[in-house]
Amino acid sequence: MQYLAKTNTDFRDASRKEDSRLVRRAFDGPTQDAIAKKGSRALGVSPRQIINWMKCEHDMPSWAVKAVQGYLDRLEAAAKRIEGRDE
Repeated sequence: MQYLAKTNTDFRDASRKEDSRLVRRAFDGPTQDAIAKKGSRALGVSPRQIINWMKCEHDMPSWAVKAVQGYLDRLEAAAKRIEGRDE
């Protein structure tokens, strides 16, 4: 019999790591504090909350994941247009 709590923990940890990568990619900066400052202004949360997400200490809510992913999608679409690779 499989111990499901470990599976849930593994899923949560993987999800938090992916959210951390997403935040770092969207709000690129030289330091954790610079990233947190950009992210907090964009998402309307405290810089400390952004740091907690980057450190994988808290789950990122679905609305924030969708907002960051939408931003990255729009950024990529704009870059493709600039490069002349419209799809």
